[in-house]
Amino acid sequence: MMMKSVWRVTLIYFGIILLIVYLADKNSLNTDELRQYVPFFDKIAHFILMGMAGFLLNLSLACKIIHYRQQRFLWGSVIVGLLVTLEEFSQLYFPARSFDLLDLTADYLGIYLFGQWALLWHGKHLRGVL
Repeated sequence: MMMKSVWRVTLIYFGIILLIVYLADKNSLNTDELRQYVPFFDKIAHFILMGMAGFLLNLSLACKIIHYRQQRFLWGSVIVGLLVTLEEFSQLYFPARSFDLLDLTADYLGIYLFGQWALLWHGKHLRGVL
């Protein structure tokens, strides 16, 4: 039952992110006021939004780990990382958007750190701590 709930939250969250991307592509997402009052708002938003996407997907996938060239990766983090990379590069084709390597860096950092959090959460949950 718990896994169904996590999947539901994950799907809703990804729907919200798709809505944000759609509005940004249409130049209908006005964050000027937030940017004025919150330093580095854009980078913080990338870090948190993509990090939480990785966190939720990793939990939904029970923190499944894949191995590649003697390295271990969280499958959910890989998926979110690939999607984020594609989305950021797609901005080159939208006049209202602009590719930003720092946005991508904030995305990757969030995905990594929230992925580590998912590992901790998953491990504690399995032992009944959380």
